[in-house]
Amino acid sequence: MIIGLSGYAGSGKDTVGKIIQWQKTRSDIALSSFELLSKQEQSYNWQIKKFAGPLRKVAAILLGMDEEFLHTDEFKQMVLPQPWNKLKVVFENDEHRNDAYSVVPMTGREFLQLLGTDAIRDGLHPNAWVNALMSEYRCLDAQKRASIGNVLDYSACKFPNWIITDMRFPNEMAAIKDRGGITIRVNRGKAINLHPSETAFDNAQFDFVIDNNGTIDDLINNVRTILNQLEYGKSTKAGTQQNGSSSTGN
Repeated sequence: MIIGLSGYAGSGKDTVGKIIQWQKTRSDIALSSFELLSKQEQSYNWQIKKFAGPLRKVAAILLGMDEEFLHTDEFKQMVLPQPWNKLKVVFENDEHRNDAYSVVPMTGREFLQLLGTDAIRDGLHPNAWVNALMSEYRCLDAQKRASIGNVLDYSACKFPNWIITDMRFPNEMAAIKDRGGITIRVNRGKAINLHPSETAFDNAQFDFVIDNNGTIDDLINNVRTILNQLEYGKSTKAGTQQNGSSSTGN
């Protein structure tokens, strides 16, 4: 099963993902023990995944950097080494019109945007990053996997349990729904960054919506309510209000 999380930057998607992961492994989590969420377990029944994961793997290879470093704000804000400088065409009315071009440094954030969108998504295939991640969502039984190939036959095989914490585009939601997954919107305040990746789901319909404007205890309770409903088959269709959470779009 796949649970896809959506929300503006800073809404708490990663926190919700960690709560789901912990509660699916340790259902006895105490409301007052949020610190436990940061502790490392030997193994989890549910894995946290990101659509941006394959992008960062490719970027790490190209830049010769540690993949974990690419997740930090330090990387996003840093100026990349000189070989990655871009050449900007200069027009007649430009302040640098005496030059044929000007050299523009590239930040880590710009590198990820250009690689992820311009080079791969627009240049190669719109579903490139979705396909890259979903290529890992395979039947857990090697023999059955060989017999059914890439067919997503859930009755014939057991698939892994994933929590995808960076669902931002309709094709990403479609990939999750096509595999029998559910979607959760995490709301907290308004969007700060108006990049299309932050607003693409403003009018979308989700299986559940969490209002994350309360305490951490409230958030854990809301997540627990959703998981209980899923466990006992009591989830409702989109458009129906629920206690502590909602199955309606924003």
